[in-house]
Amino acid sequence: MNCDPIARHYRWLEHAVFGALLERARLYWMGELRQARRVLVLGDGDGRFVAEFAQANRTARIDSLELSQRMLDVAEERLRRSGIAPSNDGRVSLRRADVEKDDPPGWGYDLVVSHFFLDCFDEWAIAQIVERLAPHLDADARWLVTDFRIPQGLVVAAFSRALVAIMYRFFRFATGLETKRLADFPKVFEEAGFVRCAQARLAGGFVVSEIWRRGGSDGSQETARQKEDGLHQVKHAMHGNSDNAEGQQKQPHNGIGDEGEQGQRPGDAEQQAPQQEREHVVLHCHLR
Repeated sequence: MNCDPIARHYRWLEHAVFGALLERARLYWMGELRQARRVLVLGDGDGRFVAEFAQANRTARIDSLELSQRMLDVAEERLRRSGIAPSNDGRVSLRRADVEKDDPPGWGYDLVVSHFFLDCFDEWAIAQIVERLAPHLDADARWLVTDFRIPQGLVVAAFSRALVAIMYRFFRFATGLETKRLADFPKVFEEAGFVRCAQARLAGGFVVSEIWRRGGSDGSQETARQKEDGLHQVKHAMHGNSDNAEGQQKQPHNGIGDEGEQGQRPGDAEQQAPQQEREHVVLHCHLR
């Protein structure tokens, strides 16, 4: 896969199809990531997430790995416009790497971020990537994954499948992408000992952003589905209406602050008006 041909056009192509949806999804959990100190970002493309995160968390050291050199060039320009000078030995580094073949440059990462990246691989390749990265991660590292998902419902599922098929055809033509379908990455993560701590569903579930923790909040190796079977889930349906009694109802749970209970994080105000219905689910697994 070679994203060089679309590097300079990627942002406007994304906005032409999805508007600000994918950008909101990338930044959805920003407020929950402020404790991270050693961060590995996979396939951030033109650097939009890295630029935002580096501004929000000025103490974390960030290594961003990207296969496309032109994408890295665009990302470096973006960071420099934000007042951040990336370098291999600095706080923010941008590195050309193939995560299927190359090891990350550091150790002890407490956060991995992959936005709209795992959809480029099948289950076997994702498992290989997780296995390659595992020795470089903290024992309780978190992994933030944002990607497309086929939602439930006959009509919306049919529309989502058609849109996904079009996207794969476009990227096959423009970049040589060989993958043809969305992989079941949650199954791979569960088998690798990760537990899903939180999930946000946008656009009716077509876009999902999830926080996974290695080994779960107590270090156990229970799978996410096993934990979900025995846990109370806290759901917040957010329609942009602060008078929604159900959405404002507080439920006792662990591992997230008040901004999480209300489904809002610092910096979200400008991103939430007007917005589509979203569902925010927090499981009993510590996020921090």
